[in-house]
Amino acid sequence: MAMILLMVVPLRAQTAAGNATTTTAAGDATVAGGDFMALQRRYIELFNQTAPAVVKIKILASDGITYLSTGFFVSKEGYIVTANAHLLSEAVRVVFEHGGVAYIADVVGVDLVTNVALLHAPKLPADFGVLDLPGDAELPPIGTMLLAVTCKHGDDAGPSPGILQGYDVKHDEQSLHALYLRTNIPDDGAESGSPVFDLEGRLVGLMVVTLPETRSISLLLPTRALLRVREDLLNHGRVLYGHFGFSGTQIVTAEAGSQVLIDDVEYGGPAATAGLKVGDLLLAMDGMPIRADADLIQATFFARPGEYVTMKVRREGNEFSLPLLVGEMKMEVAPAPAESGGNTTTGTSGNSTATPGAANTVTGNVTGGNASTEIPPPPPPVESAPSQSNNVLAPVLKHLAAPAS
Repeated sequence: MAMILLMVVPLRAQTAAGNATTTTAAGDATVAGGDFMALQRRYIELFNQTAPAVVKIKILASDGITYLSTGFFVSKEGYIVTANAHLLSEAVRVVFEHGGVAYIADVVGVDLVTNVALLHAPKLPADFGVLDLPGDAELPPIGTMLLAVTCKHGDDAGPSPGILQGYDVKHDEQSLHALYLRTNIPDDGAESGSPVFDLEGRLVGLMVVTLPETRSISLLLPTRALLRVREDLLNHGRVLYGHFGFSGTQIVTAEAGSQVLIDDVEYGGPAATAGLKVGDLLLAMDGMPIRADADLIQATFFARPGEYVTMKVRREGNEFSLPLLVGEMKMEVAPAPAESGGNTTTGTSGNSTATPGAANTVTGNVTGGNASTEIPPPPPPVESAPSQSNNVLAPVLKHLAAPAS
């Protein structure tokens, strides 16, 4: 019954275009049978189109437990994106299954901040699908109907419908380092790393976390952000996050509405060097208007270390622009491991929690640009360059799981 209601509510708006509806004595509109069947056919069609790219992942962790996850191919050269970065950072062995056949996968790189990992398959299935990561992908509007393709409980890929409920940059009053899409797609086991689509077939994001309080609310890393993470993992084996050296607070007044006020500037940091001061109102970054926390997180997430960004500010009634050279944020050398990782062979949910982080001061890297499926072979390991700042970026998302039976 709950699923039927989910289908009916969005489609009532569509019937205004002329599709037939029936109305009960109480005045409640219901969707005509033809519309419902058309929606069902679209779900089936979309699942059949995308499932060949989805794989089941088994992670033998350092604790001797095998955990389950989902992932999908993003290139014909055998690159796979998934979640459970904390587990994969210390994995003993990684195997993926496609078409009932098991293959070895190598870990190319992990990002503990977004909980995303990049794998590579030395030996490929004879026939598999590839999902594109468009660099110009827009955030879908709230209310968008979605379809995840997941390996629930370690089973073969199957469809899981839902709806986009909002955009999140905080959890439990703790700032996240990226903007996430909040959905009602449940994660009952092994579904972290699943691709999620809108009904037009566009990949909208990767399922990276389920809120442990409910298990029925999951967060997706949007496609453009996923592309930025994937490219850094491919090129560096890690993600290079930008350091800006300031923090901002969203303030709201009756006269000006929502604005972002710079409330702290690190001595000698990039913002101080650029000339930003406490009390400045941040109006825009590289032409992107900044009026809320979410705007600031989006803008900083895609700024590369070593690049200049233009900061438009208002100070004492005067507006002007300042060039800021983005620094590089350090990652913890040996982050504390999660109490437990992804999903286990028991099918326990891959819930996650958030750890504190000043998102307004720490993000940045790959900009947009259309993604190509022509990706070179895995690069040789490279030594990480020294960070340009003393700030440390702590992991944000950690998965929880129960031991396998």
